[in-house]
Amino acid sequence: MPRNPEAHQFAKTADYQYVCVTWFERDRQNVRLETPRGRVIFDLWDDDVTDAIDSGDVPLALDKLQRMMGSGDRHPLAIMATLQSHYTRMLRLDGAGVRGEKEAAQVLGLKGSTFPAKKALTQGKKLGGPGVRRAVAMLATADVDLRGARAWPGELVMEVLVARLTRLSRSPR
Repeated sequence: MPRNPEAHQFAKTADYQYVCVTWFERDRQNVRLETPRGRVIFDLWDDDVTDAIDSGDVPLALDKLQRMMGSGDRHPLAIMATLQSHYTRMLRLDGAGVRGEKEAAQVLGLKGSTFPAKKALTQGKKLGGPGVRRAVAMLATADVDLRGARAWPGELVMEVLVARLTRLSRSPR
């Protein structure tokens, strides 16, 4: 763990208390939810799956997804939130006429590192406007499926979504 993680304690109920720890490492954000005794309940690196999807490598993306969901570490809805954030950034930059990562960071309201803006700008250009909109539509459909529209297990919904998003990332524009 980095030297200076930022920890916030908050009470879930009167009986349970959790500690939320966040930190950045080389422009990567980690969010961890743990008990006051240090038992990790939830641990998420925000870019493990998104980097694999953006690479266009389906087996790698599915492997990263399986590692995140394996043994119940990350719920499919938590991974969905990460993916929605990633593609929403691209959608916000689409058509904004942004030329560089600093300008993109301003449009996205990011403070500090411009790296997330650079990633969104680069991937958004790679996908193009229609590709970004297609990805957002895939996310919306999968989100509804996770909430019961389709009688598939959450893990299967996420596997299909990640495979489709990854194939979209490798398609020539």
